[in-house]
Amino acid sequence: MSKRRLGAAAAACVLGLAPATGAAISYRYVTDSPTYSAGPGALVPVKVYLQETLTGGSHSLLVGDGGLFNAGAAVGYAALPGSEGNGSPATLSTFAFDTSDFSGLTAQNVAPDGSSLDFQEGVGGSASFGPMGIISAAGRIQFLGTLTVEAGGAGNVSTFSLGQDGGSGNTITFKNAFDLDFNGDGTAADGNTYTWTGTDGAVSNFTVAATPEPSTPGLLAIAASAFLARRRAPSESRR
Repeated sequence: MSKRRLGAAAAACVLGLAPATGAAISYRYVTDSPTYSAGPGALVPVKVYLQETLTGGSHSLLVGDGGLFNAGAAVGYAALPGSEGNGSPATLSTFAFDTSDFSGLTAQNVAPDGSSLDFQEGVGGSASFGPMGIISAAGRIQFLGTLTVEAGGAGNVSTFSLGQDGGSGNTITFKNAFDLDFNGDGTAADGNTYTWTGTDGAVSNFTVAATPEPSTPGLLAIAASAFLARRRAPSESRR
């Protein structure tokens, strides 16, 4: 469904909020952690969210305009592969959608070499409103899905950037199709006027480190040390 048709079909629902004059709202795609580590070649789950930051006593546009109708973002290398440690770089594998909140059409594109990935997801056609996220320290946060990254070779640290999908606006509100990927303003379904800063240019970086696994001699040395420590403990207690 196009944004124009969405706007034509929008139905106002007054939520009784106070005017949001002077409020500041901004959007950003974020992950559940800035750093991840795993063994070489291990699959690493990375949870992806849309963060709505509210300052100056602002109200949530997500709530004010009936939640999200569609969401989408992109991930890619923030630095050239191989420039941040030994071993082959980590690669992007797949994206698991949040099907509980977005039960409509979904799509994802993964580069053959695992260097980039983008995704889109939408609510079902029978929905009367979209997901509005939950309250967070910054304002509200909406889960979008889980990205799977395959860790690189031993000792490698790969840095990825999460942000807007390729210069196109794919994250829009339910009632008036406000595009949260770009700066904008407008009167929402609750009757309040909002001004927001979109995700465009706001990038969140995260790293995936491949931790070298202990060698067999190293494991034997650790076991021997533990054994000697246990044997030494009784003799020391009799002194």
